[in-house]
Formats: sequence, C-alpha cells, structure tokens
Amino acid sequence: MGTTARLVRQPIRLLIIDRSSAWRRVLAGLLSQSEELRVLALTDPENALPAIHQHRPEVLIWGIDPSDAPSLAALRSVQYLNIPIIAVMSAVEPHQANTLRRQGVVDIFLKPGNFLSADLNALRKELTAKIRAAADSRPGTAGPETAPGVPARPATQTLVRPRPPTTHLLHPTDPIVVAIAASTGGPQSLDRVISALPADLPACVLIVQHMPPGFTASFAERLNRKGQFPVKEAAEGDPVHAGRAYVAAGGFHLVVKRSFPGGPLFLHLDDSPPVNGLRPAANVLFHSLVEQGVERIVAVVMTGMGTDGAEGIQAIKAQGGWVIAQDEETCVIYGMPKAAAATGCVDRIVPLSSIPEEIVKAVQTMRLRERLP
Repeated sequence: MGTTARLVRQPIRLLIIDRSSAWRRVLAGLLSQSEELRVLALTDPENALPAIHQHRPEVLIWGIDPSDAPSLAALRSVQYLNIPIIAVMSAVEPHQANTLRRQGVVDIFLKPGNFLSADLNALRKELTAKIRAAADSRPGTAGPETAPGVPARPATQTLVRPRPPTTHLLHPTDPIVVAIAASTGGPQSLDRVISALPADLPACVLIVQHMPPGFTASFAERLNRKGQFPVKEAAEGDPVHAGRAYVAAGGFHLVVKRSFPGGPLFLHLDDSPPVNGLRPAANVLFHSLVEQGVERIVAVVMTGMGTDGAEGIQAIKAQGGWVIAQDEETCVIYGMPKAAAATGCVDRIVPLSSIPEEIVKAVQTMRLRERLP
C-alpha cells in the first residue's frame, strides 16, 4: 500500500503537534505550500494520540521542549504506533537525541534563531526533505527514484582538465579512499549510493552526513542492512582499510591520522569547534586526507545546503584526486554540489543513479595506475 502511494506521488499526510499554537500555525504555513505534503490537523501534545487515531498521519511533526515533561510523556505514549517523528527543537544535546531516537524520532529540525529573517524557502526545502525521507523509511515504502518502469536519466559529464597519472606512490600501503559529503536529502540519497556499491570495492568509504548527535549510529546501521558493503559509525582508532565504510559520528569532525610518519591510517573523532556551523564538516575530512598524504582520493559531493566540501575538493584535486558531484536535477537542494562545481575542480557531474558507477570506475582507474611502469 505504501509503495503504491509513493509511485503515484500522493501527498505525505502530516500531523503537527506543538505546545505553542503560534508555532503550530507557523509550521502549517510553511508546509502547506508544498504539493508533496498534506497537513491533516494541528494539535497539542495532550491530544496527539486521539488525533493520530482520527487522521492516520504518515509522519508526525512534533515540537519538543526537553523541559516540557507532559509533552515528553505524550511522545512516549505514541511510540508503539511506529509512526516516524520529526522533532522540531531550538537546540539539542547528544543525550537528548539518543533518548528521542529511542522514542521514534527519526530526525530533528532545528528552529532558526530569528524566524523573521530566515530564508523560508530554504527552510521549507530542508524540512520537506526530512519528511520525505521519514515517510520513505516506513516499511513497504520506496522513494520515487526507485519506482519500477522509470528509466534512469542519462549521465552528464564535465571534464575539468586532464592530469598525469600517478605511477609512484609515496604511501603504497594506503587504501584508495572514497570521501563523501552530503547534507539535506543525504540520508535517502546515500541509501541509494551505498546499497549499490559492490562488496569487493577495493576502497575505504568515509561518509560525512550532516546529522545531529545520537542519529548517526542508527543511520550507519540502516546503510549496513541495505547493501553489501559493510558500514558502521566511525569510532576512535578505527583502521582505514579497503572494504569498509564509516559514517562520521554526529558532534565530531572525522579526520584521518597516522601514528607515525608513513604509518597506517586510522580515524580520529575531533571535537574541535564547528566549521561554518557544522560538526562534522566535510572540509575537515577532505583536508585531513590531503595533510596525511593520501594520494588516491575520490571525493563525492552530494545534495545539501551550503558550501561544505567546496574548499576541501580543491586541495584533493591539487593532490591528483578525482571529484564527482551530483547534478542539480536529482539534488533535494543544489547547494553543496553547485559550490563544488563553481571551483572548477569537479571531474564528473552526474545524476544520483550514476554516482555508484562513477565511484567504481574512478577506483578501478586508480588501481590500474598503480600498475603502470
């Protein structure tokens, strides 16, 4: 039933729950302008359960104040229904995120500091992307790009400039590293990419998905279940080995290090300040790979708001790496890939469906270069 709904693109049914009637109206106004969504009703936490039984929403948008005990009790009372919940909050601490995740919250939408000066269109796109991913995560649902009978878009390409092949490696024992950056719309898109990678891909995949603390472990588990390529949340000291994928832990920058010059690579969780409001930030990972002298890097910049990754790919490109960016048509928000393309350092601009193939081809090319005399 859920699959049929997604294929014909029926609006996603929403119930908005908030203690504040003003915020209920704000959220309703923000979401009612999207043809993808249908706001069924607005209610307060105490009346959430009867409203859910009456309207049968697919996703709950729930304004949460950690100090509001009755609201949290109401949240616990509906978790057995297995309806995905997006929490709307002013701020969130890691321990709060962990608790909320256990109570059915699948994502968090942070309220802007100053709503009157905020970019409402960008906020609407961000929240809509979270809602779409939440709805498609329910059993029996599938995103529109996975619908049968829909032909894949042909790949487009942008070749920036040729570069000489690397034939002599300073660190021959380093694996090829595929470093991926994603933000808004990333969880669903990464599902598509990681699940399509072959189990024997001779590379280590490092993923920076902008996500709050407490959610990256379950996200990594979901990616691990859906594909052949093993995925886990990055932990301090994890080895950078081919055949493994790691998701940056929320609240930490993901960086690569060596115990000694020329030694094996390992992962470090860095709690240094956020970069442009982001932690993890893809730029931090990208720069760390270059600083440690990793010579075979495939960087991928996917859907997301802002410019994260654009600075880092320039360093990767200068070191002889290969850069792939998602095209505008298949992005939820064409921010990060647009900024990457504007640097002139992107080798291939392709639709989401072509990214796995492009990664495999880039990795295979780098392996062939190892063998050149």
